[in-house]
Amino acid sequence: MPINATSGPSVSSPGVRISDEPAAPLSTLADRITVGPPAPVYRAPPAQGFTAWVRNLFQKITSVLPGAPRAQSPFVLTPQLPEYPQHVNPELSGETLAEDSTDDEIDGPTQSEAAQSEERARADLISRTGARIESEVEKVLANAAKSAGSRSPDELANDIHGAFSKAESILTEVSGPDETGGAKTEKAAALFVAAGLNRLEPRELENVLRAMSAEDLHKICTLRAATASSAPRITAAITAARSEMALRHTRLLTDFDKSSQALLKLPATSDLSSPTQLGSVLSELDSAGQSLHKLQTLCEACGQKLPPEALKLRDQVADHFHKMLESSEPNLAALSNAEVVKFRAALAQFGVELDPAVLQKTAAKRLAPLEAACKQSAAAVFRGVLNGSPERVLRGLKDLEDGFEMLRETQSALGDPTSGVQDGFKLRQKILSSALDQLSPAEKSELSKKLHAADTEALREGIYTASDAASTSGLDELSDSFNTLGAYLEECTSVADEAAGVKPAATSGTPAELSPAAREAFSNVLGIRWTANGTPVFGV
Repeated sequence: MPINATSGPSVSSPGVRISDEPAAPLSTLADRITVGPPAPVYRAPPAQGFTAWVRNLFQKITSVLPGAPRAQSPFVLTPQLPEYPQHVNPELSGETLAEDSTDDEIDGPTQSEAAQSEERARADLISRTGARIESEVEKVLANAAKSAGSRSPDELANDIHGAFSKAESILTEVSGPDETGGAKTEKAAALFVAAGLNRLEPRELENVLRAMSAEDLHKICTLRAATASSAPRITAAITAARSEMALRHTRLLTDFDKSSQALLKLPATSDLSSPTQLGSVLSELDSAGQSLHKLQTLCEACGQKLPPEALKLRDQVADHFHKMLESSEPNLAALSNAEVVKFRAALAQFGVELDPAVLQKTAAKRLAPLEAACKQSAAAVFRGVLNGSPERVLRGLKDLEDGFEMLRETQSALGDPTSGVQDGFKLRQKILSSALDQLSPAEKSELSKKLHAADTEALREGIYTASDAASTSGLDELSDSFNTLGAYLEECTSVADEAAGVKPAATSGTPAELSPAAREAFSNVLGIRWTANGTPVFGV
């Protein structure tokens, strides 16, 4: 049943208010939005007075600091301030800090000079730390607001998250871990971010909230709005965040409804063996799966379950696809590895899995030629070692790297996506052993000896030296590639030793220098030139 996303007042209309009741299920959030008198036009607060308010706010959260009173939660902003001595937690008058009270104005016994000195030091720490957090948060949010149109949504969300992380980091640095496992520190950081959000212009605030991750937006939404003049700026940010959350929920629910309805219109008898029809089904399924994933992510961030209407749609799509898969077998051979992964992931969103037999049949057809190519590359490495050709060895290793990567990708797409490093190692051992079976016993023995010879050790050491040099130069991808080549050459040596029935031999100590042929091979195959002192130069 289509969702009527247009019913009820628009959250973007003037005069919208969101009640400050305890958290309700996300699916009912839009129902809590009520229309009232026009809301006052929000204007960014002036710089003067804001620092004073933020510093006072930090004094309200000082229960995360060692030794502070914990009788009252510092995260519920109310007109009453914690029971601190007045010169530690001065009350606000409007937006300016009141002067510190004199000693004789403090309730209770007169404090000793040592205690007063400790209190003043603590007040100074609070003031400086509050100003520091304020500055860092403001900087992060301002930069995020400026780059809203030039960065991807994920990049922008990460930038904004940096404001929360920075505030939490400073709080932990000053106070150490709090006894709630970080919950108080996280809440305190959210208060500072909410304050920082209100330094933004209305359009900037809207852009930042729209780009904020669901988890971070939820942190702002769950703050308690205050009616006290001691926090006049935070209420606007909380209200704006809750409006954005309601809009986001409604938008995602509408998107999911639209994409699901399009999917349900596809005939259950669609011929999935047809590459054209399979491609069309995959496109619609991927759209619906992504919409559901985004909605689930939002609900999970808020600690809520999917709303009933979304659950009903999800079940309808699942039933529809079960019928579709029973009607015809999907022609996975017509899909690339990436498309197979997308197809399986989208089905999984709706709790549907492909028949393992279909996956195994496709995997057998797709993996066989890849394994044969890897076997041929391994054989080239072995023949290169036997014939004393470093260029043939390096080319064979490079082909092995590419071939094994394609094998791993295909296995992940059509087999178990969780298959890891150990499974890949076993597959390589199998392929290397198969390549060795093409050699005679005498050749296997000779191969084992030559793999431990000085020239081969120099070649292997040269590969690792190049990897280290690339890493030092910031060429991480190139460094990883060279390191893989070195590891594959070591695996070739290990398998050859086992096939020849010999124990792994120790290296000869300091490897010999690269031969002229080896240097030329590095240049021709890997684009590396070696200087006179043995330093690799890349990009030849």
